[in-house]
Amino acid sequence: MTYDGGLPTPAPRHRARPRPRRHTRLDGATVGGLLTVPRVATPLVTIAFAV
Repeated sequence: MTYDGGLPTPAPRHRARPRPRRHTRLDGATVGGLLTVPRVATPLVTIAFAV
């Protein structure tokens, strides 16, 4: 491949290395926060349908 002026393109300086995968662990605070959403939403939805 060449530039418009006819010069060759420079070789890539480095290759893209695959990133190591990180295993995410859920701690108790995260799980508790996620479980709070349905606990709060359930009575609100129940009241909304009851009215």
